[in-house]
Amino acid sequence: MTVNGTYKHNFTTVAGTIPTATWASGSTCEIIGYTAPGNGTTPGGLGQTFHHFTWNCSSQTNRCIAWAASMVVNGNYTVQNTNADYIYFTDGSNLSVAIAGNYIQTGSEMRFSEVMVMELLQSLETLMFQAEL
Repeated sequence: MTVNGTYKHNFTTVAGTIPTATWASGSTCEIIGYTAPGNGTTPGGLGQTFHHFTWNCSSQTNRCIAWAASMVVNGNYTVQNTNADYIYFTDGSNLSVAIAGNYIQTGSEMRFSEVMVMELLQSLETLMFQAEL
């Protein structure tokens, strides 16, 4: 299957699975439906290469995980709406984040896992130390 336009992942209380596809240049995978998924819900099918990826769940009431191993975004990753809740990039697993375009946040909240923040701080500390030498 090839997606040339916008695929709207419209599940409310269960994760659902994004179909495996070839995401054409300019296409978008948009997560739109979550209302009351279980805490830590991760949509199935995230482990693929998308062009644009948008999180836009205006009625979301629990945290969700919005990244997966092997996920690549060749365009923009946009966080548009998480209602009064938030999304995580990871539950603490070490993941590589590959966004070739821009990270755009026009509303709501995105949190990085504590593990990622600690690793980022350690990396920055190492870089600053190396720069001082």
